[in-house]
Parts: sequence; C-alpha cells; structure tokens
Amino acid sequence: MGKKLGKTQPLPQSDGVGFVVLLLLRYKHFSRLQNVKNKTNNKYMMSMTIEDLLTNYENGKRNFVGIHFNVDGSRAKLKGADLRGINLMGAYLFHVYLVEANLADSCLIGANLSHAVLVKANLSHANLVNINLHRSNLHSADLSRCDLESANLSWARLQQTNLLYATLGRSNLAYANLTGAKNLNLYQADGVLLWNTILPDGSVEVGPKYSN
Repeated sequence: MGKKLGKTQPLPQSDGVGFVVLLLLRYKHFSRLQNVKNKTNNKYMMSMTIEDLLTNYENGKRNFVGIHFNVDGSRAKLKGADLRGINLMGAYLFHVYLVEANLADSCLIGANLSHAVLVKANLSHANLVNINLHRSNLHSADLSRCDLESANLSWARLQQTNLLYATLGRSNLAYANLTGAKNLNLYQADGVLLWNTILPDGSVEVGPKYSN
C-alpha cells in the first residue's frame, strides 16, 4: 500500500486562470448527469414511503427509477434491507440510512445518496456510474466489482472498504478517507481526482492531480 501512484498528470500551476477553469470543467463533468436528472425529476420523480418500497420489492417489483422518500432521509431507516437487483437510477436518497443493506447487483446510475450511511453495506457488482456519494459513510462496505465511473466520492468515508476490481475511472476522491481500504488499484483508473485524499496506507495525496 506504500507504493507511489506512478504516472500522474498534475494540474497546471503557472496559469492561475487556466487552473481554475480546468477544475470548474472537471466538476461540471461530475455533475452533468445529475443536472440532467434534476431537469426531469419535476415531471417524473415519484414519492413513496419506505413501507411502499419494501412491500413492492417483496411483491417482485424492481424498478424504482427516480423515487424519493416522502420523509427526511435521516428517518429513512433501511438497516439490513435486502434490495438485491433493485433499480434506483436517478433516485433522490439524501441522508438515507442503509447500514448493512444488501444492494448487490443494483443500479444506482446518477442517484443522489449524498450524506447517506452505508456502513457495511453490500454494493458488489452494482452500477454506480455518476452516483453522488458526497460525504457518505461507506465504512467497511463491499464495493467489489462495482462500477464507480465518474462517481462523486468527495469527502466520503471509505475506510476498510473492499474495492476489489472496482472501476473508479474519472471519479472524484477529493478529501475522501480511504484508510485501510482493500484492493484499491489506482494504476488502472484513469483521471481519478486526488486532492487531500487519504490513501489506504494513511498517507495523504495533497494534489490536486489525476491518476494516470
């Protein structure tokens, strides 16, 4: 875990204006799908209770695209819920509580789970492209073989997570804490933003820079 990241592409330091513009363009890319989702949510987003979701899931429904809970997310208690294979694409699940939940093989493309609590959750093989996990707590979560392409993981707590074969290309790991994360491979992840990121060995990549 003490190895260097290898080739990186430091952001330009000489041109202050260019530096800021590049960062703004980068963050614009991270939020692009989220912005599109927000434009359509007013028309298509579906409000439901937690009980409705669990009942529908138990009855065989898997498609919950664009839902949001009609309670504050901090009261959306789904600890230990078995939601394997669920489709929550574009869902707004701010502050949702999913401790030890099973979300293996799920689809969360473009979903907003910022400030969510996903401690020890199973997200293996999940499609998390463009997901917003800003300030989420994923301590000890299983993220093996999941797709985190262009995910927003800024300020996320990723200690002790399992990242075996996880795809992290173009994801945002600014200020994320990866202490003790297992099987993290940044050598094959293009364009990962590292900025005051705590790496698995406890060292800090001050950055800002992109992997590879």
